[in-house]
Amino acid sequence: MGFFAHLEAEGNAPSSIERAYSAILAVLRESNRDVWPPGFRPYSIKQALSKIRRDATHRVVRKRALTDVEVAQIVSQLGSDRRSMRDRALILVGVMGGFRRSELAALDIDMLSVSDDGLSVFLPRSKTDQEGEGRIVGIVAQKDERVCAIHAIGEWTEAAHIEKGPVFRPVFRSTVLDRSLDGRTVARIVKSAVASIGLDVEDFSGHSLRSGFVTTAAKQGKSLDSIMKQTGHRSVKQVLDYIRHATVFVDNASKDFMGT
Repeated sequence: MGFFAHLEAEGNAPSSIERAYSAILAVLRESNRDVWPPGFRPYSIKQALSKIRRDATHRVVRKRALTDVEVAQIVSQLGSDRRSMRDRALILVGVMGGFRRSELAALDIDMLSVSDDGLSVFLPRSKTDQEGEGRIVGIVAQKDERVCAIHAIGEWTEAAHIEKGPVFRPVFRSTVLDRSLDGRTVARIVKSAVASIGLDVEDFSGHSLRSGFVTTAAKQGKSLDSIMKQTGHRSVKQVLDYIRHATVFVDNASKDFMGT
């Protein structure tokens, strides 16, 4: 019990604490333990986790989603050097694919395929695909190539001479290193990008790309099914939570309430 209290004090989200609990249970089951460790009683722990979830609702600070307008502003002010090309491609692919930062970091050139229909991205495994069946995400070309993910990733991979291996890589000065970015670096790139247009970096995270897709698509009237198909979400509740926050002023009942 003290372990979970420690995780909570360290600022871990309830979902992260629950994953830690699930991992401990899995280890105990694999070891065929019939006796729970002292103080480790499932019922008591479930009560503690419920309390952590209740307490968290009063202190969760939701990171902002990047809007389509903000994305356009960011990519328009990026330069033509290799690092800027990489960042432009990463941001556009991340938003339009509705990807997690870990998925962006893990992209390999062999996972990409371009056709007349658009860019196909094969994800061999994701957070919600525990069986490892994989799924394909499609990204359609945009009329304006300045905000087109397909154009951006083509420019980046050509400039970086990437023919195999990781798509998004560190750039040291003008040299492209032969290894992939990690999730934390993806988050730093996003924060640097929002700072470049005068936004508060503390309001954003690497997840702002993924949530940005959901919220922008919802505002544009895209169906829930099409949004979830793109992001791979299994939970309707989670997607609707994004949408409720994004569309709070859409068809708002207080509009012209006083008739003036």
